[in-house]
Amino acid sequence: NPGNNLNSKYMLHIILYAIVPIIVVMLAGYISGKKGIFSGDDAKKFNKAVLDYALPAALFVSIVDASREMLVRDIKLSIISLVVIMFCFMLVYYIYAYCFKNVTKGDAAVMALISGSPTIGFLGFAVLEPIFGTTPYVALVVAIVGIVVNAVGIPVGLSLLNAGQAEAS
Repeated sequence: NPGNNLNSKYMLHIILYAIVPIIVVMLAGYISGKKGIFSGDDAKKFNKAVLDYALPAALFVSIVDASREMLVRDIKLSIISLVVIMFCFMLVYYIYAYCFKNVTKGDAAVMALISGSPTIGFLGFAVLEPIFGTTPYVALVVAIVGIVVNAVGIPVGLSLLNAGQAEAS
């Protein structure tokens, strides 16, 4: 069927265009770390530059093009993101806190923060833009999920961590 062949070529193109560059950059970072090209201090500086400057600037520049109508229309996405992300976060927390005997609740909170929080801010643009193009809607999706993770997920995780440490004391 010619339609299936076209779809499979399109999907292959998307995978190669969106995913392969991410893998190549990750491999370059891994190899650089193994060869000692960058130190731990360099990694901290890269993270600080990305988190404090590059990511906020990319979000701001992308969202400037979004209209109020787009924001109102995406309230459904915001609610779904909140529910799904917090469900995944709490699921990981409860699995670690109550299914593993040697894990404290503070440790479970750290595990939930690590595995229950998507890295949409880092990978969102890299994956979504090659697939959907550079549009305000892509930036809005990245921003909404990023806000949910940072404004809700991280404070909940830190609260659980503090409660777990207080319980352990």
